[in-house]
Amino acid sequence: MLYKTGIDAWETLQTDSALKRWRTATNVDPEFALAHLLISYCTPDPSEAKSEREKANSLLPHVTVGEGLMIAWFTGVRENDYLSGIAAMNDLVRFYPKDKDILVWAGSWLFRQKEYELAQKRLEEASAIDPSFAPPLNDLGYIYAYRKDYEHAFAVMKRYVELMPSEPNPEDSYAEILRMAGQYDDAIQHYRLALNIDPDFHSAQIGIA
Repeated sequence: MLYKTGIDAWETLQTDSALKRWRTATNVDPEFALAHLLISYCTPDPSEAKSEREKANSLLPHVTVGEGLMIAWFTGVRENDYLSGIAAMNDLVRFYPKDKDILVWAGSWLFRQKEYELAQKRLEEASAIDPSFAPPLNDLGYIYAYRKDYEHAFAVMKRYVELMPSEPNPEDSYAEILRMAGQYDDAIQHYRLALNIDPDFHSAQIGIA
């Protein structure tokens, strides 16, 4: 339960909350390899990242094939062994083509590498599996916007806001994409909506300044 609620928090950009849940999960079960792995991947503390990655790798003999691929992927890209990391990611997607979490993690990682075409494919696959699944939509909206496909970008952002009305990030991302499209008045409106939800939301504070 802690592991899954941590994933839910991570996928909605609440990384601190996710880390707290995964740390508690490893206290309850010190041999929870994937909880160690995700702590190592998400923590801002380099020493914690290293020690948690070592713990995850030490548990490789006791995990499933899929879990082993996750460890190889996240460990590889964090340790600059991109060849093995990307190969593991591709194998994981191939073995679990209907797992929306794996697809969105792959899509978001590819998005950060600026591999927009393949990122778009993975994120669209995740969204097609579950149209009410919000996590693919943030990065997917930005990909459309970077390609100047604002019609699709706005549609995705509207859906993102509808699915997560109590979170500030969808409104903030919508505002940013409106700003990219030159629709500044509408952008300001959505930055304000983000700040109405969370007055301390830093990105929206900067955007509206």
